[in-house]
Amino acid sequence: MTTCPFRNQRENDVVKPDWPDVPQPLQSYFESGEKATKCTQLLRKYRRSRSGVSRGPWSHLPCRRVTEAFEPPAQVARKVEIDGLDDLGLSGATVLLRVDINAPIDPRTGTFLDERRIQEIMPTLDRLAGNPVVMLAHQSRPGRDDYTSLAPHARALSHMMKRDVQLSQDLHHAPETLERIKNLQPSDILLLDNVRFLAEEIALSRASPEQMVKSHFVRELSSVSDVFVNDAFACSHRSSPSTVGFTHTLPAAGGQLMMKEVTALNNAIRGKVSPSAAVLGGIKLDDTVRIARRLLEEERIDEVWMIGGAAAMFLRIAGHEPGQASFSALKRELGDIFDSTMKEAEELWQAHESRIRLPIDVALATKDGRMDVSINELPSDDPIEDIGLQSAQALSVAIRNAKLVIANGPAGVFEKPAFSFGTIEMLNACAEMNGDAVLGGGHTVTLCTQRGLIHRMAHVSTGGGACLDLLSGRPMPVLEALAAARERRLSGEEPTVGFEPTA
Repeated sequence: MTTCPFRNQRENDVVKPDWPDVPQPLQSYFESGEKATKCTQLLRKYRRSRSGVSRGPWSHLPCRRVTEAFEPPAQVARKVEIDGLDDLGLSGATVLLRVDINAPIDPRTGTFLDERRIQEIMPTLDRLAGNPVVMLAHQSRPGRDDYTSLAPHARALSHMMKRDVQLSQDLHHAPETLERIKNLQPSDILLLDNVRFLAEEIALSRASPEQMVKSHFVRELSSVSDVFVNDAFACSHRSSPSTVGFTHTLPAAGGQLMMKEVTALNNAIRGKVSPSAAVLGGIKLDDTVRIARRLLEEERIDEVWMIGGAAAMFLRIAGHEPGQASFSALKRELGDIFDSTMKEAEELWQAHESRIRLPIDVALATKDGRMDVSINELPSDDPIEDIGLQSAQALSVAIRNAKLVIANGPAGVFEKPAFSFGTIEMLNACAEMNGDAVLGGGHTVTLCTQRGLIHRMAHVSTGGGACLDLLSGRPMPVLEALAAARERRLSGEEPTVGFEPTA
């Protein structure tokens, strides 16, 4: 089990909601002179317990707990082995490097909200400092506002590395691009523009490796490269020509970030760990249901806490209708897969109700601001935008008592200060716990970075879906492809190299 070297700092460095960001009715959290209502009494008791040396039991919280002894079996999924940079012959080689530097962009200013994914590839670039490097990357996907050129990414890389990172805005396999790659000098870095600008990258995303290898994109770039390094862990759960195709045409290995992620996440689920919990939030509800099912059926986790959009969905299944506003949001988010996702969620609830934890109260976005209500007071015409105060407390206690917590996705609309409380409390608890917290999900990690809690987590993954897929034992196309490349190397089999540029 990975040990966090900063754990002794956690008790003093916990980030609490700060005035004036704390919304009504949470302002009483700091105002001891205010007339105490039931809500403020609970908040003050919570505050005293948080600031004291010892924390009293939380038996007064109406939260259902696991009553039977439960011990998950050891990991049963096949563990793939992949090569690292030391397994490749890098001397003088032109390296084709796939990275994931997809970053959240402020739609108003066009600036990055979080550059962590760019920062995380620095160890790999440092390791390849003596090689000509051709970088492949993407930003968002077609149809979204942040589907842009990689020009800002090239500037950010140049600033971080304190040297020029070239950007090619020509077609990836155009003759001009291929000639430019041939003329690269040792230590040169050429970033090709958004790989999702290529029709083949999108059209062949579900194609077989044989079809990917035949694409112009893969054939042409393979002809001017010596080795392929994949450092894009965050998209390792998805197959595409840029992530899988080149593993069949070039000697291939994982980069420093890829190896770090795979090692840390495999360590997190090695052996029997109990008590343990998964905290699943956000709005990717179909992924949430699938991951929860795998974690529970394969008995990797003792219990799953549903927060965010998943909470509203499972509350409805459990007989607590959230209301038309929240229900419409669920249907809008899931679209054509609403019925199938709800059916899967219902089956999951029927099979594992005793190990799925739901909120006992929620925060509604009313015309007057945040209002916390018991789930017994639902449905409501106002949308649910956070878990309630008591639910946040119960979740916080469960996290602190666990030896392993896997958290992915926010508890609510944390961009609004009034509805960030549940997510902040979850992150604080992960920072305080004596066990290991494994954090994934772009939005959650962004808030964790802003709150200065990154260094107090056992592992903060650059991937959301990739992180959960690996932990749940689901086959990952990129890792499977890299494992196959390793097997070919060990058996002496050559990849399908020697392509000549097509006429």
